[in-house]
Amino acid sequence: MRKFNVVFGLFVCFLSFLGARCLYAVSDVFSNTLGSVMVEKGIVSDSSKFNVDYLEVPSDIKSQFGDNSRYLDIYFSDEEGNRTDFSGSAEVTLSLDKDKNLKAVYEVLDSGEFSLISYDVKDYTVIFDSDSLGKYVIVYDKASSQIVSDSDLDGNFLIYVVVGAVVVLVVVFVFVSKKK
Repeated sequence: MRKFNVVFGLFVCFLSFLGARCLYAVSDVFSNTLGSVMVEKGIVSDSSKFNVDYLEVPSDIKSQFGDNSRYLDIYFSDEEGNRTDFSGSAEVTLSLDKDKNLKAVYEVLDSGEFSLISYDVKDYTVIFDSDSLGKYVIVYDKASSQIVSDSDLDGNFLIYVVVGAVVVLVVVFVFVSKKK
């Protein structure tokens, strides 16, 4: 019975690893030098271009969020450069200024109001989910220092977890086998 549990544990670890990789099989990723966006496969034409434009920060945004804020317009365009409509969920990843601390990310609503959105920081990038692309404000602290990533591990975190789980399971299996 214990051998079954170990084999089952290894199988579950393997499936969880595959599950994370399967997300990329059903998604399209568009990128440029400032970031990338992952959307459900087929929602956006393969010939579309992902755009991130830095806009001049309006005085009302400067007064509310400070001089260190960035005002971005994120959208898709067609082959001729015309802005295209986007509806669907997207995971947006943007490069951050390496010499500043990220404080918050806001979506600029059609009404002109700001909506604080949740995000993750990893390796000098900010990652957030969006139901519509558009204008965003990236707010930095006034202090200039390095951004601290959520994890000191590199992009292979999932692999480290799986390998660590396998090692623990093998050690437990060997220990249990020797006790018999």
